[in-house]
Amino acid sequence: MEIHSKNKLIPFFENAKVVAAICLSLFHFIQHSDHTGFLVNQSNQWLQGFLDVLFTTVFVFFVITGYVIPAHLKNTNYQLAHIGHFIFKRILRIYIPFLACIAGYLMLDFLFKRYNQLPFSIEWGRLLANITFTANFTSTTYYNPIFWTLAIEIQFYLFISILFPLLDRIKSPIGFYVLGSITATTGYFWRDNNLLFEYLPMIMSGYFLFSFRSEKITLNTLIALLILQLGVVSMTFNPLTSITLGLFFVGFLFQSNRVFFPTFALRTYSFYLFHGLFGGTFLYFTARHVTSPLSIIILLVIAVVLSIFGSWIAFYLFEKPAILLVKRLQRHVRSQ
Repeated sequence: MEIHSKNKLIPFFENAKVVAAICLSLFHFIQHSDHTGFLVNQSNQWLQGFLDVLFTTVFVFFVITGYVIPAHLKNTNYQLAHIGHFIFKRILRIYIPFLACIAGYLMLDFLFKRYNQLPFSIEWGRLLANITFTANFTSTTYYNPIFWTLAIEIQFYLFISILFPLLDRIKSPIGFYVLGSITATTGYFWRDNNLLFEYLPMIMSGYFLFSFRSEKITLNTLIALLILQLGVVSMTFNPLTSITLGLFFVGFLFQSNRVFFPTFALRTYSFYLFHGLFGGTFLYFTARHVTSPLSIIILLVIAVVLSIFGSWIAFYLFEKPAILLVKRLQRHVRSQ
């Protein structure tokens, strides 16, 4: 994901992506289970609280998207006539690594079935539901539990591609307060976790951050808008999510100019997609052999490290070609 603010990377977003990606991988790895049981005893109350904290970091990606996409549209002088080109680029950027991830899960399932001398078959309905991001609307499931977030992102691409020209015309504080009230009200009353609307207070908070950076609103207006959105998030999700996002907003306002892990930050989408294939597979073969807390911690660390290494491979095989293809397409359109 490219983060632009006046054509410059935002270091805080790059750092936040790394932290959120690691937290979400731990969220999944700690809950690893197989036929022998769970890697970690899930009945521990402190563990459940820790998992709740880890899960809230997924919403950081929504806020970043709410900033990044409008910033990109503004920087490229987007108009409604460009909607087809914009949607095609975004889907192309997401789908190449995404389809490679699905292929990886199918290949892994094939190998496991063959190793255990079990028949292998593709559930075509499930495959179609995954490719179209409609699994949550059917009786099937996603191959990777994080795919639901991509479904929300694609819905936002459609939403912002239609409404951005209108949103960009809002200049006055009153206009922004009206917009903030609409997004907060929509998020509160339209509660369906399969649709964009429930997440609008989070995502549009990113847009308000972008508007502040673009000097369209003052700091006081920004704080008022964010408090309103966080209040709704606290009621529709939980106070913990509001606290996590609140800390994120504070970090944005007092950010440093240093990217601590620039290479990893570039590959967070690949890490996000493929950590289950690499780290999860490692745990499948090793988790049953450990019982002590120290050995479990070591396994979790190794699973994260393997996922980082795997994301490096996935980035150069799938994500980077997708990025280059999108850039080539953009240059071709500009040359016409």
